[in-house]
Amino acid sequence: MTGKQKILDSAYELFCESNFDAVSIRDIGSRAGMTNPALYQHFNSKAALAEMLYMQCYERLLASVDEHAQHAVGPVDRVEAYIRGSVALHKARHSPLLFLEDYQRQFGLRVREVYGDQAISNRLSSWLLEGQAVGAIRTDVSVEAMTALCIGQVTKWAMMHSMGVAGREDAPEGLVALVRAAIRNPAPAEGG
Repeated sequence: MTGKQKILDSAYELFCESNFDAVSIRDIGSRAGMTNPALYQHFNSKAALAEMLYMQCYERLLASVDEHAQHAVGPVDRVEAYIRGSVALHKARHSPLLFLEDYQRQFGLRVREVYGDQAISNRLSSWLLEGQAVGAIRTDVSVEAMTALCIGQVTKWAMMHSMGVAGREDAPEGLVALVRAAIRNPAPAEGG
């Protein structure tokens, strides 16, 4: 493992165990077995290090969603693939989903700059709009609200799971069923 990777791994663990403000460069260097000057050879600041970790977690989320969406047929299936991909990513000891949630205020705008239309929120909105256009997704609720619902449900489940409150075995199917019920266009009533 390279020195840079040791730093990244150590910082990730510390940021997950505590929070950004409570972790010092010295803490990261100590955990990585490096001096502060050695750490600064790789990163010019703690913020730059945290941003790189955030972007790596985001890339892992995108890859997991892409993997689950590769056989999706239609917009509803793609939204469900987002849920399945997110839950699959949560399996790590220190969940990338929780890291993304914890540091979204600091680095979330950077994601929009880097990924644009490929950002998860933009993808979900696009899939939901596509679903509305073909009548599969309800139109009485804004796409923004449904996007927030999808992301929020997955994130809230991940938080509850990390606290030991929510199980994982049925998580994908339970979350999919919940989101499907919330976003799908209700079937027209018979006889009218």
